[in-house]
Amino acid sequence: MGGDDTSSRVVGTRDVETVRAGYARWNSGDTAALAELFTEDIEYQNAPEWPGQRVYRGAEEVMCFLRDEVAEIIALRPVEVVGTDVIANEIVIELRAHTHGSLSGLDLDSPSLFHVARMRGGRVSRVRVYLDRNEATRAARTGTG
Repeated sequence: MGGDDTSSRVVGTRDVETVRAGYARWNSGDTAALAELFTEDIEYQNAPEWPGQRVYRGAEEVMCFLRDEVAEIIALRPVEVVGTDVIANEIVIELRAHTHGSLSGLDLDSPSLFHVARMRGGRVSRVRVYLDRNEATRAARTGTG
């Protein structure tokens, strides 16, 4: 894990607003502004069901993944924040998204997917992706991936 993410610091309203701002920046295509919301040592973990599931480490590697795979290959945009829930020191974000497979040409509206975000110093230090609300909630409660 990057840095000291295990503190029991309370997640505040400003943290939730920062997370929401990140999705607005994503939807506008402003990836440079999105990157400003990440810590340098951010970790991003795909959903276990994602092909080639792995953890991306560091702002540069995470942004490369988001640009090259999420934006370009599956065109995951726009993303709608359906709701946020603070659990322990994590934020569970329920999202709905539209994807367009650049290789398949298929357009899909996804059911909900969930990001579990951890904040440090007003920036996002870790994101884990889940396709199931119960898995996301459990991960937020335990702090494990």
